Amino acid sequence: MGQLDLQTVVYREGEHYIAQCLDIHLSSFGADKQDALANLGEAVELYLEDASVPELELTRAEGVEVRTLHVQRAQALLLRRGHRCAPAERLHLRLPTR
Repeated sequence: MGQLDLQTVVYREGEHYIAQCLDIHLSSFGADKQDALANLGEAVELYLEDASVPELELTRAEGVEVRTLHVQRAQALLLRRGHRCAPAERLHLRLPTR
């Protein structure tokens, strides 16, 4: 069976590491980076085994960077929805650039 090389991003979120596949838009988590990647590999295999998956199209992300996005009204919107955040807390979102 041939090997499929996929682009992944691994980052820490709280107590866990998140592994995200940029080509198939799947993610998983684990206690450390290796665990997160192993779990993501299993998730990809399960996804590919699923008979209902249409023809696979990989979306190669190019020039992926980690950036900070400052959303001016985010705190007010989150508070309106019942999310508690400290007044000085800033939200940092990791977004791939295209």
